[in-house]
Amino acid sequence: MTISSISNTYVAQQAYGIQKNNSSSGTQQSGSTTVSSAGDSVSISEAAYAALSATTQQFPSQSSTTSSIATSPKYQQQMAEITQGNHFLLANAQSNPTSPETAQLAYDMAHQNLTQTGGLVSLGATPNDPLTYTYGAPVTTESQAYYQQQATSFQNAASKLYDTAMAKGETPGQIVSQLYQLQAQQPATFRAMNMWPPAVS
Repeated sequence: MTISSISNTYVAQQAYGIQKNNSSSGTQQSGSTTVSSAGDSVSISEAAYAALSATTQQFPSQSSTTSSIATSPKYQQQMAEITQGNHFLLANAQSNPTSPETAQLAYDMAHQNLTQTGGLVSLGATPNDPLTYTYGAPVTTESQAYYQQQATSFQNAASKLYDTAMAKGETPGQIVSQLYQLQAQQPATFRAMNMWPPAVS
């Protein structure tokens, strides 16, 4: 969940019918990699998996515990599902570049108020457990200050990108693609706080 939203985590899986593969089936698409956790698996392209694996090595210096969580099967499973969902949304936007749904997606991506969400977080088993980001790092005063700074910068860039593209007459589908690219260009830690994959293409 986020401090106020979980929309970027399982949108495509839940709203658009993206399905996870059951690992017992033993099936896998050619040219894809399956990431498994707790009996479920999801297939993503080898290129996407390579980018995902590279991302887990790009975090700034943190504790060994946080690093191990960021590279854990559970984390990679979550990121694989998000990557698959984002690929679906992007493909749909490119196939229907001027549809009302794509126009709304482009607007929402460019105008999401990240400074109010604080990133994707996970609650502990009890009210006394510390709050952590979904990717594993603890939520601290310092991390939230970093998040607010990066979120403000991203929001300014995203809204400017949207306004400029609209003024040029670009389609919402093109804008969605550019916004995914902008997300992929953000610092690794900020992407992890939002559970954004390194690239969607």
